[in-house]
Amino acid sequence: MNDVLTVQKQLIDEYEGHLNRLTERLGFRYSISPDQNLIEIWGKTLNEPRFKMFTINVFGPDEIVGELTMTELFVPKELHHNRIVFGLMNITYEIAKKYDYDVFITNMVSSFYHYMTKVRGALPIEVENTVQLVDTTNLN
Repeated sequence: MNDVLTVQKQLIDEYEGHLNRLTERLGFRYSISPDQNLIEIWGKTLNEPRFKMFTINVFGPDEIVGELTMTELFVPKELHHNRIVFGLMNITYEIAKKYDYDVFITNMVSSFYHYMTKVRGALPIEVENTVQLVDTTNLN
């Protein structure tokens, strides 16, 4: 199995474990939709019938390093403060490190970009509203 498929399978397995623990406690539902280099996680609550929680693109090594790019990080207000997305981000980063992949978050709203760079220690990237997760990024 090539690295991309291995990384994608491990991500999905870990995401499912994380989300299964939370769905019982928080009462929301989720589905994971993998498609080639893309993984989407959809959620559902009583107040939000369907929302895209998390999207990640998995790109294989281009020369030396592969890349995981996260976009569309969203949790409805009723699930705020439960660390759902930060848990997914942490899982992503830990698996990426294992395979020498870089991890980026793109297309962020300005407030989240500033929060990730100023409070959480993500590395700002020249591309607008994009950060790279690094060892010093606080995802806990």
